[in-house]
Amino acid sequence: AAHAAGATIDQALEGLARARPPAMRGEVLELGGRKVIVDCYNANPASMAAALRALAERAHGRTAIAVVGDMLELGDHAAPAHHDTGTLARELGIGVIALGDHAARVVEAAGQGAEVAGSPAAAAARVLARTAAGDWILLKASRGMRLERVLDAMKEAAR
Repeated sequence: AAHAAGATIDQALEGLARARPPAMRGEVLELGGRKVIVDCYNANPASMAAALRALAERAHGRTAIAVVGDMLELGDHAAPAHHDTGTLARELGIGVIALGDHAARVVEAAGQGAEVAGSPAAAAARVLARTAAGDWILLKASRGMRLERVLDAMKEAAR
């Protein structure tokens, strides 16, 4: 598309290097040396799986924790979708902190290293306790979960 618009390859690459994702859509922040992937804008089974895989890849053997909230509007598919999220996290070696109506289902499938948090502040406290500088954290849920409140609580705790 850039070529069709008259841009050279170098101009296109330069533009791509400056590109940043929109807020809460996969942006990577640093907090106390931890890398935090903030993907709180939307979630469905495919995007959740892709985000978990990206977290595992980026962590390069460091601790990786996914703070996940509900994927909303899945209807009859909600139960198996949340179970699958936990299963994939377990298979990838990712710790899980889950919030929402389906949190217990995710945690049950994720097994050891997974826990339910009763609030965004509790999730923030737990993820900070379980990670250190160099570790990776994913925040992922449907928009209605307002999971960015976990990030806000993490920032407040880090002050």
